[in-house]
Amino acid sequence: ISFGNMNQTPLEQNIVITVNDKEISLFEYREEFSNQLMQIQEILGNQIPDSLEYTIKEAAVENLIMKTLLKDYVEAQGYRVSPEFVTELIMTNPQFQLGENFNRENYESILLSQGVSLSKFENDLRIQLQIDQLRNGLTGSSFITPLEFRKFVTLQLEEREGEYLMIPVAQFSDQVKLDSDEVLSYYKENVESFVTEEEIDVEYLSISIGEIAQSIEFSPLDVKQYYDENIERFRSNEERKSSHILVSFEDDSEADALEEIKNIDQRIKNGESFEALATEFSDDPGSASNGGDLGWAEPGSFVQEFEQALFSLGTGEISDPIKTQFGYHLIRLDDIKQGRQQSFSEIENELTDEYANVLAKDRLYD
Repeated sequence: ISFGNMNQTPLEQNIVITVNDKEISLFEYREEFSNQLMQIQEILGNQIPDSLEYTIKEAAVENLIMKTLLKDYVEAQGYRVSPEFVTELIMTNPQFQLGENFNRENYESILLSQGVSLSKFENDLRIQLQIDQLRNGLTGSSFITPLEFRKFVTLQLEEREGEYLMIPVAQFSDQVKLDSDEVLSYYKENVESFVTEEEIDVEYLSISIGEIAQSIEFSPLDVKQYYDENIERFRSNEERKSSHILVSFEDDSEADALEEIKNIDQRIKNGESFEALATEFSDDPGSASNGGDLGWAEPGSFVQEFEQALFSLGTGEISDPIKTQFGYHLIRLDDIKQGRQQSFSEIENELTDEYANVLAKDRLYD
């Protein structure tokens, strides 16, 4: 990690931080600082002590570094989000709907008012979804063993009885007698509690990034160069649809679990239905009722041993028994969606808007 200078150059974003050879611009830092500041203002209002400024700046830098490290990690590990999924999330976001339907004009208008292009917004959303895959992979995609499930149900259904006594303070108020000196003394000891909040009159100037962007001139070659520099953003990854059968085990029953999964494997080879055997024998309650169906997944969705086996299969093939922390699996690859690169011509209009906004924000902070 290194830190650069803060001198702005025309039509270029100054590099103030470098993380894993990834350059973070002065504009990105200022934008993150503004986000951190707004979060603090939501809690403290406008009464932010000067002593907090350094803390907010430090938090902005740390957050940018963490985001960059997480982005590098999920991309290196092959986490991907399809354009179709990003589109679905946007179209079902109530903020962009009129009535119950997605409205593109409303969508574009909201982003324009915030000085954000469609491509920038959708790319940021895609990156966040990739990072969420990593988090969810640790918390939400694990297979639950029957023993864990029973313990969870027992805990959720647990009931306890208790008693308490409530004594209203008001019933003692008639027994308390205060004279004016005592009231005055209490006031003096707690005068801070009776101070009203400071009020001020302010004037401000509203600046629209969208209006600035419309006044900036650049060539199509500039936009093409911007596309080339960010080409990885416009590539979707391969997705695989799979099913599995899980036989879980405790420490003293691994041999029995291996024998059972081998017997199931042989029954499939003898012509029995994978789905029927998954429904009958699989210890994964989340997929067993659907014949073992795990749906579509991108790299990074499953634990390493499971994923290596899945991505080594051809369509319709079934793996040998695979051991993971959850037990033994038989994995079947059901279908493949190939990843693709969006061409410059497909997204030229959106990239033109995005590039104009990048230059506009640069000019605003110059």
